[in-house]
Amino acid sequence: MREGSEPEKIGIGELSSEDFQTFREITNIFRNEFQNSVIRPAHRLLGTAPSSFGNAYNSLHKLEGEIQPGTGEHKISSDLVPWLRSVVIHERRRKALEIEQKVSNTSNREVIEALESELSKIAKFTKSDWFLAGPIASVPRLTDCLTISAAESELVRTGQLEIPEREYDEKFGILMASTLFLPDLAAHRAFCEIRRRPVTVAFLDIDLFKDFNTAFGEPRVDRDVLPIFMSELEAHIYWHGYAYKFGGDEYLALMPNQSADQAVVFLSEFQERLKGVSFFEIDKRITLSIGVVEAGQDCPLTGHEILEHAAFAKNFAKENGRNRIAGFSGTGHTADEPTVLFVP
Repeated sequence: MREGSEPEKIGIGELSSEDFQTFREITNIFRNEFQNSVIRPAHRLLGTAPSSFGNAYNSLHKLEGEIQPGTGEHKISSDLVPWLRSVVIHERRRKALEIEQKVSNTSNREVIEALESELSKIAKFTKSDWFLAGPIASVPRLTDCLTISAAESELVRTGQLEIPEREYDEKFGILMASTLFLPDLAAHRAFCEIRRRPVTVAFLDIDLFKDFNTAFGEPRVDRDVLPIFMSELEAHIYWHGYAYKFGGDEYLALMPNQSADQAVVFLSEFQERLKGVSFFEIDKRITLSIGVVEAGQDCPLTGHEILEHAAFAKNFAKENGRNRIAGFSGTGHTADEPTVLFVP
């Protein structure tokens, strides 16, 4: 684009009157939240805010103004399309989380269907060509003008960040996924987002675990196998994240500041480590089927959905040979099917 010329217009498809209303509403919500969670805290703490904060707010205001009802393919300025992607991602995740919380309190099918319909109005845009064709906007963070420590303190003060008390499995002494994993994931996503870093989740499943119980008996496996396996898992994860017990043969790993590619390398090292681990007089080695999902700045999924995707990838690894790592290519969460990423 030449200096002084108007930005190129990008088509975002034909929009119904309902689509226009949805875009206007979610852009307004995003702009107000940005003002309340970023601009106002900066002014309160520093007395001012960087010019980039005002520029971002103005872009959102301009975007809202360009979303107007009309006929035919709707077009908006090319410099605003990344902002629209960010708005859609943010609101898709926010609405899905709101629905999850409401659904947990009702069994009324009509209410649930109405909530799911609300989500679909936003989620459908994540499958659009214009959405998939480019980057998201670099939304300013408090860390652009504050230290990470000060930014985290502000998140805690406003209730956006909360680390739950540690709760351990009584039998094995490992963190319990049922009570801790989703709150921990939410907290570490917030930690990582202010650093513009991803967090990766892994779902680990011991292959053919029933064979252990059949061959050696559940009491002996609980005494001689699982404690050693969990100790090895926690030792490997220790400096890189957190390990949780999900079920008898299923475990979760939460790895802040790691991309899926980094996590695959790290977890493949754990698979290699297990080859040398013995379990007293039990002449059998553990192998793992693992599913990984990266939650970066462009991830529209809730924590619960990330866990579901990781479980789906884990099952894909088991169904395609076991003892391997599966995940999603590209942006991951937008893919329909996982792929095998590593085979020892």
